[in-house]
Amino acid sequence: VDTRKSEFRGKGLSRYFACLPYETYDMTVYDIEIRSPPHVRGDVRDAVRRAFARIAGERIPAPQMEAKGIVISAAVSLAARVDPQTLPDLKAIWRMREILREELTHFDALRDQRLAPAKEFMGHITLAYFTDDILGEDYGRLQGILRKYEQLFFGGFSVSGIELRSFEDMQTWSPSVEAVSFSIPADGND
Repeated sequence: VDTRKSEFRGKGLSRYFACLPYETYDMTVYDIEIRSPPHVRGDVRDAVRRAFARIAGERIPAPQMEAKGIVISAAVSLAARVDPQTLPDLKAIWRMREILREELTHFDALRDQRLAPAKEFMGHITLAYFTDDILGEDYGRLQGILRKYEQLFFGGFSVSGIELRSFEDMQTWSPSVEAVSFSIPADGND
């Protein structure tokens, strides 16, 4: 990651990004954007708590993932793409997302929110957020850097649990608000 930061600086692109500290990296399983009054957030937390209880009750094995390539994510960030290693790992992610979506859809204040379908999964680890529009030659230089890293393999990892976190800006995350750990390791043995 430091190599990429240096390359952005060397190409005059660092002014367009706010790089996240390494210790804050995490994989996003499901983005929930809530633009509702603070008093509604407790109800959302209750919905997520119910979803996490269902996930724990289904004893979903810990998905195995691999991070590779750097991409522009949702036009707001640079991210490492994260893919499930096998079809059962993908199905585990889909199931978790499906449960979260079901519980959040039951919550009236979120019915009008755009909740992503369970099977529209693009796992990612955010590396940096754009702080300004990047156009013209600078965008071309960025594309050149990203082409070099589109197949870069960062490594594999096991998803040991999922957490609900909130943030007020893109670099300040709360401690875990709710969490669920996987009781079954990836190999399926207790």
